[in-house]
Amino acid sequence: MKSKTNLLKIFNIFALGILIISAIYIITNPNSLSLLTDSKWNTLFSDFEIHIDFSKNLSQTYYTSMHACFPPFIYLFYHLMGVLIPQTDSEYAILLLYVVTTAVLYTIFGFVFSKALRKNDDASVFVALILLCLSTTSVFGIIERANIVFLVSILLIVSCMWRNSKSKVKREAALLCIAAAAAIKIYPAVFGLIYICEKRYKEAVRLIIYGILFFFVPFAFTGGINGFLQFLSNQKNVHETWGRLSKISIYSL
Repeated sequence: MKSKTNLLKIFNIFALGILIISAIYIITNPNSLSLLTDSKWNTLFSDFEIHIDFSKNLSQTYYTSMHACFPPFIYLFYHLMGVLIPQTDSEYAILLLYVVTTAVLYTIFGFVFSKALRKNDDASVFVALILLCLSTTSVFGIIERANIVFLVSILLIVSCMWRNSKSKVKREAALLCIAAAAAIKIYPAVFGLIYICEKRYKEAVRLIIYGILFFFVPFAFTGGINGFLQFLSNQKNVHETWGRLSKISIYSL
């Protein structure tokens, strides 16, 4: 226990040092901020704003832009966010909504992360998590681009906490969390391999069923079969476009 505590203290010192050095560098060279935003200030928090815009009319979501390329389940969430935004001063309202949403998701993320480590009463774990998120380029990129990955992370951590629970309800909820996460970002579907490797085949089958429902049923609200075909077209176009335009940047680290 003592060695773990010492390692945590060492991590906190290093992470805090990185933050201090970064702050000094930014203060002495403000132009360095362009590195953190990939030299595109107009895309700050863009994922949140543009996908809310795409989801205003759900039935036309995939026809608004080829960049409307997320599975439909998350567009239901973005549509709900859009309902909360007043028509006047929408730019500032979206910014405020993003800040509040991020604060809530980050707090929940920290809570479930601490709980998963069985360190509910250890404030140092929560502090370490905050420093980790503020001192790594990948997490900073998530916040800067307003990516929805925090929500996915929460669902996956909860699923890891509950998948071996003695409670049938929690074990089933773990399956639902994985299915919901996969319906947002797709790649969490690989978590289903864990159940197969552990020969928990009945749960694996139910997970597949839940995944299919979470992925395909929302298409009923986003254009049906035609919406699904347009979704596939958008996926193809986005991957082809970004494949040609991709370059080495802070997000490649």
